Amino acid sequence: MQNVKSIPLYATPPSKCWSKKALPKPLKDRMTMTPGDRKQILEFIDLRLGKTAVDQTYLNMNTQKVEAVNRLYLKTNPKCVTSVRNFRPRILSAVIQSNLGFDDACFRLQKTANHQVCGTIKKKIISHSRNTLLLQQSKRTFSSKHTRIQKRADLIQLHEESQGRGDDYQKGIDIGEPTCSS
Repeated sequence: MQNVKSIPLYATPPSKCWSKKALPKPLKDRMTMTPGDRKQILEFIDLRLGKTAVDQTYLNMNTQKVEAVNRLYLKTNPKCVTSVRNFRPRILSAVIQSNLGFDDACFRLQKTANHQVCGTIKKKIISHSRNTLLLQQSKRTFSSKHTRIQKRADLIQLHEESQGRGDDYQKGIDIGEPTCSS
């Protein structure tokens, strides 16, 4: 922003804006955005929300990744359980699992610990990862998305219908319990 002294006096503030209570009245009257300030702010916004940032936030992919990692951390180290001695190994195994996936993480941890696993366990780990991948892919299909949207719409419609009928819960009514009269 420019220095307050360099702002021309002919620039009038907009009529519908909240007043800045911390500034004195003469200073508030002279503070408006000049075309140079507007250009500089637009450049900053373009830096912050440029093409790559918009591409990343278009489908909230960055937020979903962060939330997924947080869920994985909470799964390995829940807040209700205090595990002081093995907190660090648990978090590190969660990071490895997040980066490599379940099957690669299992194989690498077993190899690091010099642990031999029989072929049936390896097959189960591979089939588990394959099933997880297939489930994720099926959730992304148009038909499953449409089914979820339709189910949500049906639930909203049922809720609106129940509100219109007056099916509200009232204490002591229609539950078959005798009420006390005093």
